Amino acid sequence: GAPAASRSVQLFRTAALLRWVAAEYGVPVVVTNQVTSEFSDGGGQVSRWVKPALGQSWSSCVTHRISLHRADRSRMRWSHGDLGVGLAPGSASASGAGAPSRFARLEFSPCRPPAVASFRIGPCGAE
Repeated sequence: GAPAASRSVQLFRTAALLRWVAAEYGVPVVVTNQVTSEFSDGGGQVSRWVKPALGQSWSSCVTHRISLHRADRSRMRWSHGDLGVGLAPGSASASGAGAPSRFARLEFSPCRPPAVASFRIGPCGAE
């Protein structure tokens, strides 16, 4: 309806302003888009998926998409073989000792292939 259209117009104006700032000052602009959970009950079976809080219209405004993830050390496998990056199986880091607790995944870029980089949050911030 009208409120959704108004929000989309405002998002597009904001995106245009952010692109101008990036071009004018030669700086990257980073916008976070928190995801929200949505549930549906289809025929007695509940399903859950996530959707971006800023909606689908925002996805047409981005040039690069990076998703941030927290790794569950008890279940996380550090191979990321589909992207050709990761830690060697059996290494101290791959076994959990000193393994990073988070990773960033480049989901979309017009000039770079998909990739994964691990990092951790330490006393001085992201390392």
